[in-house]
Amino acid sequence: MPELPAPRAGAGVVSVGGRVYVCGGSNGSQATATVWSIDPSEPGGTWREEPSMQRPRCALSGACTAVRTAAGEALIVVCGGRSDAGLLSPEAAHVLQSVAVFSLATGTWREDRPLRSARWGAPCCSFAGRVYLVGGSDAGGTLLHDVLSLRPGDKYWREEPDLHRARACHVAGVVVRPTSLRGVTPEPDSEDSEGGQVRWTCARAGGGFGGRQQPQDDLREAKEGIEQCDVQM
Repeated sequence: MPELPAPRAGAGVVSVGGRVYVCGGSNGSQATATVWSIDPSEPGGTWREEPSMQRPRCALSGACTAVRTAAGEALIVVCGGRSDAGLLSPEAAHVLQSVAVFSLATGTWREDRPLRSARWGAPCCSFAGRVYLVGGSDAGGTLLHDVLSLRPGDKYWREEPDLHRARACHVAGVVVRPTSLRGVTPEPDSEDSEGGQVRWTCARAGGGFGGRQQPQDDLREAKEGIEQCDVQM
């Protein structure tokens, strides 16, 4: 795969529609709003410039996901982040609360329902049309254990079960397994999602940094282990 058109750190990366999108990130001196995409399967493929986000963002590692609406529209969702280039900056004003949404159909960005509080280093994942935001660090440098979810277009972020440990700069994803693996008897009206097998879904988070010190101290204290919770549809 060819190199990016320019150096980036802390960019959001997501794969959707057969293309890989790189959103924002720091160029070493400031946050950027640029977006590039590439089709990895295309021989001799090159990076294509996409419409820029409405504001510069960095510290987006994991904070970018793809989701499909009930109408079938494919979206890229970017949650929070920072508007400055330094992850260790004490300036709370640089931590973002806004949520950027890109429509692949129209090629335009818009801002959706803002987060309940500004945060960065908060990964997100998606399942069944909902975006799940997991932990992160707030504007004061305190690590968070709350989990929120939103269906694009909703008025409010919904509270999900909290993490057992506050985390930032970790990874999050969705695991789907047959309900028979955990001894659950499906309800008669349960929705089949794959090959007639009813599925059990959980959100899973692991790794990252923990503690309630200043961010520069958190970076020396990596948290291990994985925790998960059931996802409500």
